[in-house]
Amino acid sequence: MLKLSNYRLTTRIVAGFAVMIALVLLTGGAAVWAIMAALAGERDTVRALLPVVTTVSVASVAAGMLLGWGIRRSIRVPVENVVATVGRIAGGDLSTKIESPGRDEIAWLNYELNQMRKKLQSTIAEVRLSAETVAQASCEIAAGNNDLSTRTEQQEIGRASCRERV
Repeated sequence: MLKLSNYRLTTRIVAGFAVMIALVLLTGGAAVWAIMAALAGERDTVRALLPVVTTVSVASVAAGMLLGWGIRRSIRVPVENVVATVGRIAGGDLSTKIESPGRDEIAWLNYELNQMRKKLQSTIAEVRLSAETVAQASCEIAAGNNDLSTRTEQQEIGRASCRERV
């Protein structure tokens, strides 16, 4: 099956317009053929071509709409997925793995977003480790201060008792 995400967005859009132009030319050609037959006075040919021109016109419009819908869907759905994933990451969920199927610009964007998510996870882990180290050092300093304070108080008590004896 044809997987549109394997083609660049510009390629999809240009191909879609090319098909649309071909459908318009086909419809126009059938209409010109019917007009030429009418001008030549070939009523039977015109009567025979009228259903053909109508069918070609309706089929062209339907094919154009279907093609437009397919191209729109091939772009809209992946972009909506990227937006939802970015929203989860912005909300703090860095565990979300971003899939990047296909080879188009959206797959490239997904790949780069996944790299950014991994780097952000790494940075947060480093900051967390640094914060834990600082907290541990603060506790050690506080314990040292308490110990120093206790010894200073004991020395002061000892001096006060010496003064009382003298």
